[in-house]
Order: sequence, then structure tokens, then C-alpha cells
Amino acid sequence: MPQRPLEARRPVTQAKQPDASVRASVRFRLARAADVPALVALINDAYRPVDWWLFKQLRTDAADLRERLADRQAQLIVAEHDGRIAGHLALWLRPDEAEFGLLATAVDAQGHGIGRLLVEEAERRARDAGYAEIRLHCVRENGLPAYYGPLGYRVTHEERGRMWGADRDWTLVHMAKALR
Repeated sequence: MPQRPLEARRPVTQAKQPDASVRASVRFRLARAADVPALVALINDAYRPVDWWLFKQLRTDAADLRERLADRQAQLIVAEHDGRIAGHLALWLRPDEAEFGLLATAVDAQGHGIGRLLVEEAERRARDAGYAEIRLHCVRENGLPAYYGPLGYRVTHEERGRMWGADRDWTLVHMAKALR
């Protein structure tokens, strides 16, 4: 896929507030091995229009997700809506920190607040496990700090460079939110 000019990329928009019917109907569960093919497609479809310009590769594959499923410190959270997988988030509860990443909403479910609900679910799980703070890392150039800021996340520091296989410099933003 050729690189799109900056103005042709689709930046992430602000997290939507789910309406009451969506909030009431979304169910969360842990991913299972049988979910891997659907999750690979959902995650890559969600990430491709946002960060292909920078990484020029798919965001995940089956081997990566199976490895995450086997990680005892990880929880791959699935959001189901209307009987199908509508979103995904990876939560790590390590001895020294709680962190989440790989947030993705199915393309046809975007704009309904599923991402916000997944973040809230990760925060609830981390809080229930005794963590006082949760962290994430994101790409400034994709508009992600503006997505997480209104959800209560603050920038703790930034790194600029060529990371994670990118072919150009970009800004990795570290963010955190107090859970208590």
C-alpha cells in the first residue's frame, strides 16, 4: 500500500460518549484462542487507516495475539455488541504497573463509544486488582493524546525518534491516569 500524504490519513478522533443503549448492551469477556482470526482482522482494519503511513505493516498477526493470550500478566478484553466482536483492548497487570494498549474498535462500530467503554473496563479491572494508576503509550502524530486526554489521561513524558520499525521519526507519548 503506498504511503498517503499527511492530509489523507484518518486521524483518531475524540472518544465518543456511548448512548445508554450501547452502554447497556456491550458485554466484556476475555479473548479465547478461537477469537484470534477475528481479532487479527478487527485490529488491523482499525489501525491501517491511522498508522500505515508510519509503520507500513499490519499492526498484529495470529502469532502475536496467541503470545499475548499465553502471557499470564495480560488480559485481552473483547467487547461484544449485537452478538459480535466490536472491539478489543490488551491490559497488562504487571507487578509494578497496569498498562493497556492495542485498543481497536471494528470499523463499522466506530463512533459509538465502544473504545471509551473498553478503556473504562480496563480501568475498572486495574482498580479492582489494586492498582492506583494505569498507563498507556501512543503516537502523537496520529492524534492519540487528544483521544485519551478527555478520558483523564495526562502526558508524563515523550520520546522522539525512529522506533518500532518506523521509517521516519515520530513521537511516542507516555500517558497515565490515577485510578483512585
